[in-house]
Amino acid sequence: MDFVAYGQKLVSIGHLIVDPAYQGKGLGKRLMLHYLSEAEKRGSAVTLVSTKSGFPLYTSLGFQTVGYAHRFQHDVPSENSQQERTSVDGDMVPLHEAALSEVIELDRVAAGVPRERMLHSVDHYKISGWAVRDSFGAIQGYGFARAKGDILVVGPLVSADADMAIRLLKPLMAGWRGRVQLDVPGVQASFQERLRGLGFRETSVSPQMLRGASSLPGRRELLFALADPAFG
Repeated sequence: MDFVAYGQKLVSIGHLIVDPAYQGKGLGKRLMLHYLSEAEKRGSAVTLVSTKSGFPLYTSLGFQTVGYAHRFQHDVPSENSQQERTSVDGDMVPLHEAALSEVIELDRVAAGVPRERMLHSVDHYKISGWAVRDSFGAIQGYGFARAKGDILVVGPLVSADADMAIRLLKPLMAGWRGRVQLDVPGVQASFQERLRGLGFRETSVSPQMLRGASSLPGRRELLFALADPAFG
C-alpha cells in the first residue's frame, strides 16, 4: 500500500492489495483505518483512485467521488515510431534536471500541493520528458513518460489547453513501439476526443475519491494526465 503525503494538505493512497488467500478477513479495512488515522493526525484530506472491488470499502469509510479517471490506451504501429520522432515544434524542449525546479512550480499550481518528491522520482525513471516554453522562456506545460513493463505510461501531463497537451503527447510517444497508456481526468472531455482521433481507446473508468475535503486542490483544468498511483 502506498501512502504519499503532499505537505499538510493532502495525502494520496495507491495500490491497496491484499493476497487473495487473505481476502475477506478485514485486512484491507484495517490498513485503511490505520492510514486514515495518520492522515487525521496531520489534518490532511485523503485521495485515491478506486477500483471496482475497493469502491464499497472506500465509501463505507467516508470517501466521496469527486471525479473520474478515464484510462486510454493505444498500440503504436512500429512503422510510425521513427516518423514521429522528428515532428517536434520549435517551442518544445526535452526535460532535463536543470528545468525540474520550473516544472515543480507549475505542477504546484495545477495540483495545488507540493509534489517535488514524486516528480523527482518520475524524472529518475522516465523514458522521455518534454516541456513547452513561451516566448520569454517560461515553461507553460510539461509531460513525462516511463516504461512500466511493456507499456509506456504517460503522466503527469500538465498543459494550458488540449492543443498543447496533444503537442506534448506526440514526442513523449515518439520512438515507442507498443502500447501507450494514460489516465485522463473526466473534466478533460475535449482532450479525450482528441485522443480517440489519434487511435486511443478508452479501456476503463475509475472513480477519483476524496475524504476530508469537498474538492481536490489546485487548478485541475491544467492537469491532462494523472501520475501513476505508484508515485502518488
